[in-house]
Amino acid sequence: MGRPEIEALLKQFETDLGGVRSLAVLDDVRRAHTGKKSPLKSLLGKVKDLQPEDRAVFARDVNDAQATIESALEARKAELARAELDQQLDREWLDLTLPGVAHRRGAFHPLTEVEARCVEMLRQLGFEVKDGPEVELPYYNFDALNIPEHHPARDMQDTFYVGDPAGHEGPKGPLVLRTHTTSIQARVLAEKPPLPVRVIAPGRVYRNEAVDASHLACFHQFDCIWVDVGLTFGHLKGLLSFICRSITCSCCGQIIGPRSKSPSLPWRSERAFSTTRPMNSSAMESTT
Repeated sequence: MGRPEIEALLKQFETDLGGVRSLAVLDDVRRAHTGKKSPLKSLLGKVKDLQPEDRAVFARDVNDAQATIESALEARKAELARAELDQQLDREWLDLTLPGVAHRRGAFHPLTEVEARCVEMLRQLGFEVKDGPEVELPYYNFDALNIPEHHPARDMQDTFYVGDPAGHEGPKGPLVLRTHTTSIQARVLAEKPPLPVRVIAPGRVYRNEAVDASHLACFHQFDCIWVDVGLTFGHLKGLLSFICRSITCSCCGQIIGPRSKSPSLPWRSERAFSTTRPMNSSAMESTT
């Protein structure tokens, strides 16, 4: 392979091969030096123009040059493939000795989530959470809340009365399963704390209900009490509006504002109820 044209071709190939950094560029170099329109194929086309005694030697030199080029291409291809594999392994490397990522088991009950969101919202306004016994004294469950003994709520068909291991006796039983978390308010106010008093009392309550699709003997209440000088009905409406808008926006993705009304309930003192409805709509959605 002492022919100048072949040596020039190999020199150009080595230059092009030295600049290859990827398999895609290597394919371009392969087509440029071994393709149908490559200089190497052009040299093979000149064999017919040579003298008969020179054709065999020239063809051998060209074939040797082609074998050299193809051998160098395969070697370079193997190097690039190894390099790309090493890079992929570096990117995707995982330590298989590490413990696996465990999936979260179970989920919070919707009541628990709503209760936690209400607590979080009211804590922003300075309210604190208070808890009390579920097996309550009749005084805190009824008497301290202005529910006298003759009140219908204290009948056996509405309230669960339970025994007391200590042997204390009462008119209808020594203890009751609390019928509302308002008993916690009675305990808090009995301590005569300094003003302002901002307390929330979430928890389970029990009533002697006939179990059906909408009633259970055990359900949840969320009580809130705010005692301070100068409070007005406007503070109550503002607080209910804040609660409704915050809880419905986080749970439903829809802002629902409050609407106040005063129903006629002969067994209760005069009070205002708050219902909720979507903004710009007259349809009532839920009652709080």
